Order: sequence, then C-alpha cells, then structure tokens
Amino acid sequence: MRSTVHGPRCWGLALCCVLAACRFDGHGITAPNDAPSGREATGDVGPSPLDGPRQDGDGPRQDGDGPRQDGDGQVRDARLVDLKPPVDVKVLDLKPPVDVKAQDTWPCPANDCWIGGSCRTAGSTETGNGCHTCDPARSTTQWSASFQAACWKVVHGAGSTQGYANGSAAQAQFSAVAGVALGAAGLYIADMDNRRIRLLSLSTGQVSTVAGSGSSGCLDGAALSAQFISPHGIAIDSAGTLYIVDISCHKIRSLASGQVQTVAGTGIVGFKDGPAASAQFNDLRGVAVDAAGAVYAAEKTGQRIRKLAGGQVSTLAGNGTLGYVDGPAASAQLNNAHGVAVAPTGAVFFVEEAGNRVRSVVNGTVSTVAGDGTAGFKDGPAATARFNLPRGVAVDSFGKIYVADSFNYRVRVISNGVVSTVAGDGTQGIVDGVGTSARFYEPASLAVSADGKTIYVGDEYGHRVRVISVAP
Repeated sequence: MRSTVHGPRCWGLALCCVLAACRFDGHGITAPNDAPSGREATGDVGPSPLDGPRQDGDGPRQDGDGPRQDGDGQVRDARLVDLKPPVDVKVLDLKPPVDVKAQDTWPCPANDCWIGGSCRTAGSTETGNGCHTCDPARSTTQWSASFQAACWKVVHGAGSTQGYANGSAAQAQFSAVAGVALGAAGLYIADMDNRRIRLLSLSTGQVSTVAGSGSSGCLDGAALSAQFISPHGIAIDSAGTLYIVDISCHKIRSLASGQVQTVAGTGIVGFKDGPAASAQFNDLRGVAVDAAGAVYAAEKTGQRIRKLAGGQVSTLAGNGTLGYVDGPAASAQLNNAHGVAVAPTGAVFFVEEAGNRVRSVVNGTVSTVAGDGTAGFKDGPAATARFNLPRGVAVDSFGKIYVADSFNYRVRVISNGVVSTVAGDGTQGIVDGVGTSARFYEPASLAVSADGKTIYVGDEYGHRVRVISVAP
C-alpha cells in the first residue's frame, strides 16, 4: 500500500524528496517510512513533480524530460540524478532583483581613475613613485607611466664610431643614421652615407645589413645587390613591407621578400602626378604609411606632401611654392617639409625644417599644430612654442606627437596643445642619462612604440641609434 507524502510544500518538491530518499513507483511518491498497511496517509500536498510543471503566471522551465522506467519496473526521473528539480528558473537562481545601473555606476568623478580602491584625480601620481600617474586617456583602472622629462631615460641603442660594421649593437658602425622604422623584426635603419638599410634585432641586439651593396646607384633587384645613393626616410606597413625614399634617386622604393623595387617615380627630378611609374618627385625626405597601406612622402624642395595609393600618385598638400599658408590643401604653401607621420585617426603630420613648425593635413585642410615659425627654443602653449630645424616626427597610439628638434638637440612632445621637452639639455653631444640631462648630437628621425613608452632616435651625425624609455 503506498502512502503519499504530506506536510509543508518545499520550494522544490523533487529536491526535498531526493534529500529524504523518496522513491517513485509510477503512481506517486512513496515516503521512506511507508504508512502501515491499510492506513492511507492523507493530505493535499499539491501536484507531483511528475504530473508536469506547475503554471504560475511567469511560466516555469519546461525541459521535456519525462520519467523513465528501469528494468526493475520502477519509474525514475532522470533529472533527480543531477539534483535539478523541475521548478521555475527564477527560484533556482535565487537572485534577488538588482539595479544594474547602480551596480555599474562609476565611483569617481568623470575623467578620474579608480586605482587601489580609491579615486585618483587626473594627473595625480602614485605615492613614492612620481613616474606613475593617473592618465584617463590611457587607463582609468591602473597607473600609467608619466611622460614628464624626469621619468624618461636615454640609453645607447646601437652604434659606436662612424664607419660600417655589423655585429653587436655596441660594436656596430653607421654613417649618418637618417631614418628609423619599427617593425616586427626589429628596428630598421637608413644608413645614408653607407648607402644601406640595416636592421637592429631587438631580441638579439645584433645589427645586420638587409639591403644595399654600398655602391652608389639606383639599381633594383636582390636586396644585398641593390644600390642606393642617399636612402633617407623609411616606413613599414602592416604587412612588413619597408618603404624607402632616396633623396638623389627621386623615387619611392620598397623592400619585401628579399627584393628592392621601385614603386613610384621615374628618377627624373620634377613634379608629375598620375600613374606611379611615370610620377616625378623633387627631393624626397620623409615617408609614412597609413593603416590602409597608402604611402605619404614629403618633398623638401618640391614643397609638397605626395600620396601613393592604388598605383596612383597625387598631391595631398602644397602648391609647390615656398612659403607659409594654411587653409585648403591645394593652395597651402610649405616651407621645406621634412619628416612625415600618420596618426591612428588618419591625420597626416609633417615638420618643416626651415619653417620651424609642425603642421597637419586633415580633411583637405592644412593647419599649424605647433610653432610660431621663429627659430629658437620655447616650451609651452603650442601656438607660441619654438623649434630649430625640426626634421623628424612620430605619433603614438594615444595621439601624442614627438618631434626630433635637430638643432635644439632635443626630442620634444606635443600633447593637449602644449609642447614640452622629453629629453636633451640643448647642448650638442652624446651623453646618456635621465630626461633633460641627456645630450644628442643631431636627432633627425624617430620611431615610437605603440604604447608610447619607447622612442627610438636616429642621431644622424652622432652615427647612433639612441633609445628613450619611460620608467615602468
């Protein structure tokens, strides 16, 4: 005789029975201590879990698993093995209603950082470490490296005395480090007076030659047999192709898969847009590549910024007349454009060696970013800052603009409309050290890591690569 369980309803009847070692006989639930024969337990305990889920308006979970019958004739619900009673999911989760907005509310004022359980004001520094700062533009939940001059350290990268030698970074020799570009294989170096392209492996510290025989000429072909006259600016794209502008060959050339080839220019000095093979250039100095693979080249004497994309050369900015005029790119006037760089936003920046300015091209308009045009040295608001023959420019992933200020013997940075000095005391020399205690001989080109924490400097007539790194 079966007896039915009576008493208070559990929130999950099936689970209660599992805990009490109930068994199912196909007709109902049999209690572990059956009532004596002939005595039927009474009481309304509500529907059995085997009768199907209860309907309570919200709609409980229905998984369609019915009871199964084993070989001994007993019927068991397979769901009980996993302790999963057929109850409403809401009951199982036991999650009280929560205000998601209240849970996700930022605990600090806007533009502050939340670090170590406390709100930190933008610009504040970590106690005991003035080189860790709250910089919401980079991180709102951890300290960022400070870009103050006292937090930068200048060290030797590669090179010794002027000459030509491969080998360890300390023993390698260069002759006029005119350009640098950072790629997956390491730092590429335009060794202008040696007429070669060199590579500094950042993993092994070894310097090798990757292109150029050392003979003067404009010969394409196998990399180590190719010839250059004055390789100057270099840039690398996302696929690893290195672009090289050669001052005296008047061409844009590339290095890929062990081959050097001309990608634009006839080699004849002049000005001509159109198909890359028939284009003409005049005194190419700097080169950059954007995320889409378009190549930009600065013409010092040609007074233009040119663009190579889809096999066609066009003029991005400049009318070819020496001068200083901002405005529509086609009518703008440039003053000896030298280095060029592309920001993550697609904005193109260039420095003017004789104009002593940093300028930009955005949406067909040329604007002045920094510099009043007077040769000199002055940090502060960008509009009144002064440079002295700036030759190199680079932009990091945060939009900070770095400038190789050649005759001020400094590396400068432009951030939030303010120009400041990263490294260099303004005296020509080769001295490693912290920030403004270091000295450069003639910084001319720059490459910056994506995180903005390492800057590689081509110290042109110091015949070296110098490295500036921010304190960790």
